[in-house]
Amino acid sequence: CVSVEMTNAACNTYVTGMVGYIPMAMSIKNLVNSAAINYKVNGQSTSNCLPYVSGGCGRTLAAITMDNCTNNGDITVEGTKMTVELDCGGLLACNHTAHGIFSNLTNNGDILIKKGDGTCGILYIAGIAGGQLTACTATNHFTNCTNNGDITLEEGLSTTGKAGNIRLGGCFAWAKQSYDKNIRNNGDIYIHGKTTGTNTQLLLGGVYGYNAAAAASDMVGGYINTGDIIVTGGTTASSTNAFGSAIGGIVGAFYGNISNAINTGDIKFTGSSNAANSTIGGIVGYSTAAGKIKNCQHYGNIQAIDMAKGVQYPNVGAITGSIRVQTTGGGKARTALVENCQVGGAMLGEYDTEDEEYKTTTPAASNYLNYIYGS
Repeated sequence: CVSVEMTNAACNTYVTGMVGYIPMAMSIKNLVNSAAINYKVNGQSTSNCLPYVSGGCGRTLAAITMDNCTNNGDITVEGTKMTVELDCGGLLACNHTAHGIFSNLTNNGDILIKKGDGTCGILYIAGIAGGQLTACTATNHFTNCTNNGDITLEEGLSTTGKAGNIRLGGCFAWAKQSYDKNIRNNGDIYIHGKTTGTNTQLLLGGVYGYNAAAAASDMVGGYINTGDIIVTGGTTASSTNAFGSAIGGIVGAFYGNISNAINTGDIKFTGSSNAANSTIGGIVGYSTAAGKIKNCQHYGNIQAIDMAKGVQYPNVGAITGSIRVQTTGGGKARTALVENCQVGGAMLGEYDTEDEEYKTTTPAASNYLNYIYGS
């Protein structure tokens, strides 16, 4: 077991099962961590104090090759007044290099983020890699990676700092990937309780929380999610935000094109959020730029209801929750295209008090066009 507890942390902290900080080129191969990773912090004294927590590596700053590595240890983080940010991943907390080749990585450990008492800043939480700060290229990408561990964000976080972002993915929290291939998440994701904050944004996906790959690039290769996504709390996002909650079976929010993705996991969003700015989709929660969603399949059930009001969220789709509307030439046009996609599962709607059950619609040949995207 690796266990670290700090008070008023004044510097970067690396709590890992393999390697903490990587400032120079190196190769990491054939390593296995089976130790539990526990990190508890009470306060961060400077804005440059960041915790990097992982069953594998903490932070990369130089060219690195990481191949055939496995984390079996559970990861637990309890943050009290952790006002800056947290980077946490099963194999890598944060990738900050433009020359990293990551392949054949497997995480089997569960990740638990506990509130403690106080506020948290930005959260990057994922089964494979938390933060990805540089663009993914032919010389910087992930291939053949699998997460089998569950991820739980415990009840009652209060966010602060840089818009209070929560970016959480089964495999990657925040990425700029377009070259990634054969990425799979089998773990379930749970978010309990309400996360409060003036500008809180929740970007959540079965594989990617947020993928900021260039608008002209393609996410092309073999993304699979079988894990369920269950959000029972929601957020208190400001109405001025682009997003309230963006939740997708594959990716919460993204730029560019995505193809060859399969989601069989259920999505259950029964918390409260900014309904007008919240989007839930079987493949993509929110498409933020011109692009295409091609050759994708969704077969899970989707339930998206504001339980406090007893109404269904409006921006819900079997493929995408919302497609960005851009103004061009004085008019408005939806700039993304859904092409050659398959849908299944059921859309669970509002609760019928007479029948004492939720209204259920199953997409079929006669009605599926109504369920491709939410708005």
